[in-house]
Amino acid sequence: MKKRGPHGLEKPILPLRNLSLPLRKLELSKKCARASASILWRNTMIRNLIVAGALVAAMTAPALAAEPIEGTWLRPSNGALVKFSKCGNSFCAKAVSGEFAGKSVGKFTGNGSSYSGTLTDLKEDKTYAGRANVNGNTMKLEGCVLKVFCKGENWKRQ
Repeated sequence: MKKRGPHGLEKPILPLRNLSLPLRKLELSKKCARASASILWRNTMIRNLIVAGALVAAMTAPALAAEPIEGTWLRPSNGALVKFSKCGNSFCAKAVSGEFAGKSVGKFTGNGSSYSGTLTDLKEDKTYAGRANVNGNTMKLEGCVLKVFCKGENWKRQ
């Protein structure tokens, strides 16, 4: 038979002072759980900050990289190498090999894959409106008269 208290509830057979040890363990385990949760939260926040930093770095890297038009390109019609480099807010094209080495070939503005400006045919000593579209290691370069009659070539990056 179980003993019942004044309210009809069962009385514990063991005195409460004997339960104090398991209760202390329970309190300690709660403290450990809170500490573990705190450490887990801190580690999650650190991981999120690292991922956010990596994303920011990845997004700003293209802005710090050279423009696609910059570099040395091979003109297939005469085998000359032409170097495009930054000059102020534009990109200057200069022949680095061939018959007209050292001479300016043109000047373009733009970014990404589309550029426009002027292009000089050094053999005829005439300047045309020009446009260039860069796709990987290929650049389609066109010179136009009155923006209607255009002639172009596909140049390869060297």
